[in-house]
Amino acid sequence: MTSHGADRKARPVGQQRARLSDRVAAELRRLIVQGVYPPGSRLPAGDVLAGQLGVTRLTLREALAQLETAGLTRTRHGSGTYVTDPAESATLQMLSDTLSAGRDLTPDEVRALLDFRAVVMLGFAARLAGAVGPAQLERLQALVREERAALGQPAVLAALDYRFNEQLALASGNLFYTLLIRSVARAHEYLGAIVFGNCGDGSVVVDTHDAIVRALRKADAAAVARRIRTYVEGGNQIVAAFLRKKGKNP
Repeated sequence: MTSHGADRKARPVGQQRARLSDRVAAELRRLIVQGVYPPGSRLPAGDVLAGQLGVTRLTLREALAQLETAGLTRTRHGSGTYVTDPAESATLQMLSDTLSAGRDLTPDEVRALLDFRAVVMLGFAARLAGAVGPAQLERLQALVREERAALGQPAVLAALDYRFNEQLALASGNLFYTLLIRSVARAHEYLGAIVFGNCGDGSVVVDTHDAIVRALRKADAAAVARRIRTYVEGGNQIVAAFLRKKGKNP
């Protein structure tokens, strides 16, 4: 029978292997994103790849299982592990994973994300006016205060901007609106980094957030819709200008 002392000693080994497999999975994501292993290519054989990464076959198998679950790879029995084609198997989770690994959104993907954001936010604008309660209004106002304290810090503002959008989704009372917003959290922050990196200190966006909260306090559906439209269209204009500039200066 295993003693309690031996059990305590054994647990960190499994935890350590789990953490190592996470790091190996992250490294493989990075290599896939950078094109070392492009879509359709076969990864090296297990013993070769494990040797290259300096890990055991068991750790590598755990890492590869993560990639397959995320849709980044597919194992063909008797043939090997292949990198999937994003066009055929892309998911929101895969997008999040690859963004975290350092991939940039393409201009077309940025435009598609802007369209998605506009449809979702404007579609729920009228519902928000009568759905937001006092506690939710205070949370939104607190986020605006945090944003004002972070003016001039694009990365911080991008994260707070996502939280503001998530809080609006929660306030709507619609579970699927919230799930949609959370499913594109990483992409939303990526977009926010572009916006806040190209709009001065960010006060123009924060002022719009403040105006949305004030309209919500008055439960004025028309004003809420106008303020949200201003927020969405203003962000779109900033990103469009960024893409035009980037196109001219690749």
